[in-house]
Amino acid sequence: MGFLPVLLLCFCAVATQEIHLDKDIPAIHVPINHNASVKCCFSGGGEVNVSWAVYKVHNRTSSYTNLNNKALKNSSNGIVCHNHALNWVQLNDTGLYLCNLLRKGEELKTHGTYLHVYRPIEKFLPISESAKNNILTMEGVLLLLSVLIPGICQLAKTQNNLDRKRVKEEENLYEGLNLDECNSTYHQIQRSQRQGPYQDVGCLIDEDIQLEKP
Repeated sequence: MGFLPVLLLCFCAVATQEIHLDKDIPAIHVPINHNASVKCCFSGGGEVNVSWAVYKVHNRTSSYTNLNNKALKNSSNGIVCHNHALNWVQLNDTGLYLCNLLRKGEELKTHGTYLHVYRPIEKFLPISESAKNNILTMEGVLLLLSVLIPGICQLAKTQNNLDRKRVKEEENLYEGLNLDECNSTYHQIQRSQRQGPYQDVGCLIDEDIQLEKP
């Protein structure tokens, strides 16, 4: 057996023992009192011992705690994944969860996944979406009426003022007229229309006739 095949075998053995980390999920957000799961995946390395730890920061103090090994292992296409389950999470479970890979005295840490446990905002009134839509529709109608009603009232007020002004102008127009003079003038016009433009000379016997001198 030559030197080159032995070198290739050694190189392949070292390559198969090298650990390749898969991408971690940067962060997950879980409501309080729900279940959560963080995982780390890698390939190669042969026999690898996996443990979990969590890094927490609370009130400006940090802590690093090793967790019990209750992770579930599954593999597919040469990629091994370890899932660490957390049941009924609380606010103090918030932290950065790291995966520690130990092989032949060498330790490798993953980048980790940040678990954010939050308390959902409680609704003041448990209203369905359809009820919300109806309320919004009613608010829109009330807003429209609040705009239209003052405008209509203002228009009616303006029209009323114009009518009063016109009536007052008409009263001022007829205030200076003498009704007796108007009636006499009206009767004269009516009489002249009944007599016509030409009068019979015989009808003017009893009337004083003044002839214009040439």
